[in-house]
Amino acid sequence: MIPAEVPAPILGDEPKLAENLNLVYNDEGDKPQSIAGNLRPFSVGGYAEFTPATREIRLIQNNGKSQLELAKAKVEMKPGSFHTIIVQKANGQYALSSIDDTPPPPKNADGSTAPPPSKRIIFYNFLPGDTVNISSKDAGFLKTVSFGSPQMAAGLPGKIFSVQMPLKTKKREFTSDIEVDLQTNDSLSFVIVQNLYGKTAAFVIPNGKVE
Repeated sequence: MIPAEVPAPILGDEPKLAENLNLVYNDEGDKPQSIAGNLRPFSVGGYAEFTPATREIRLIQNNGKSQLELAKAKVEMKPGSFHTIIVQKANGQYALSSIDDTPPPPKNADGSTAPPPSKRIIFYNFLPGDTVNISSKDAGFLKTVSFGSPQMAAGLPGKIFSVQMPLKTKKREFTSDIEVDLQTNDSLSFVIVQNLYGKTAAFVIPNGKVE
């Protein structure tokens, strides 16, 4: 069986509130197993392999000898599936989100070769209170992305092109022209955050790909 795979989290939060945070899970009868430890603000992890199962992922904070559960989410890890786990804080509460990033299978049910998967970008906005307009003249799309509500642009050209993200509010001003590569990647995550210096930043992460 092909194991399910789950990327470690994207975490958007203040450094002083992000200490000793860990993602764990429990298989039946087992002690908590770590997925990602010492989560830091704005960090992105790689993939971890799991055998297929429905698991409850928990966000815990270690306080010396005790542990405080802050949030949890169930994830159905099917064979060959890919999931992104997002740790986010809004309105004073932590939350876990699970997004199924599984690309289309390379073969149809009858064994014939499937058409190439649709190229796509998933946009994440981690700027509380701000809505961001993201567009590309090269790829011909415009997406309005609000805080905590990911948006996807699909059916994009398989090439390297630029993405524009102008942002001007009372709190921040940011203009970017970011190059994305859908020539060698089928799926990308485009993440917008406020970095540790209080500046708006954006970065691009390749998503899982079926070999």
